[in-house]
Amino acid sequence: MRSWLNGYSEMENKESLDFSKDSFINTAFNLEEKKAITVTRVVTPDNEKKGTFGGSDTDDRMFLLSANECWESAYGFTKNQYDEAKQAKITEYVAQNREEMVMPNAESFSSWLLRTPDSYQTLAGKVWADGEVVITSYTAGSMYSNNFDGVRPACWIDLSKLDDNHDVRNCKCGVARSFYMNKF
Repeated sequence: MRSWLNGYSEMENKESLDFSKDSFINTAFNLEEKKAITVTRVVTPDNEKKGTFGGSDTDDRMFLLSANECWESAYGFTKNQYDEAKQAKITEYVAQNREEMVMPNAESFSSWLLRTPDSYQTLAGKVWADGEVVITSYTAGSMYSNNFDGVRPACWIDLSKLDDNHDVRNCKCGVARSFYMNKF
């Protein structure tokens, strides 16, 4: 997932898959926008409820939010268990470019993956379509997952690197891509 989000080559991931051309960052952002995305130190805390190691710290331009970040006002969220800001409407881009999936149209909400691990490091926590953060039960890859979880990539943008007329809200972001979990 990390390699697909950031466009890393086969030399930069253990699966030896090349995402340098077919990646989220190259699809969602133009050259000017990519230059404004800053490299961020990404720290994934352990899942204290399950005792699962969070993983190594990384330096990336695109990342998934952790469960802890889903409660922070800096990301536009509230402390409410069911937060409308955590509901992710499928973007028009996904609705038009999705693989065959259960979600019927662009008016649907999607669950989306977190970088916080669940019981095992290979299982990700998620935010359900109703905005509930879940890191202790049914997650992506479980038999209860619909395998159509979206991703809601995050990044920090240095607005001083964009011209004054640029509106970053026009990027193809949001729930940027829905996919089969076994694809990545």
